[in-house]
Amino acid sequence: MKKHLLIAATAAALILPGLSSGVFAAPPEKASEHHQFSAEHIAAFTDASIAALKAGLKLTPAQEKNWPALETTLRDVKLELRAQPNGTKTPRSFASDTT
Repeated sequence: MKKHLLIAATAAALILPGLSSGVFAAPPEKASEHHQFSAEHIAAFTDASIAALKAGLKLTPAQEKNWPALETTLRDVKLELRAQPNGTKTPRSFASDTT
């Protein structure tokens, strides 16, 4: 009898928090309230992305010599993208000239 009571109490303890969690959930964020990352977070993410790209490419020693120029260009593009008004995804240097 005690075993059945223990099983029922354990099941209730596991199920009830799942059912009531919606009551305590924070309201969804409004679309206009996007989180803005700090410059340090963006720099760290950029560094990690570039390092991951380099590791994934598995460069040869000959290609390794050209890496610093490419890394500088990637950082410049990232800075230019950050300077763009919201909604613009293409850097000005890569945008096609329609004139």
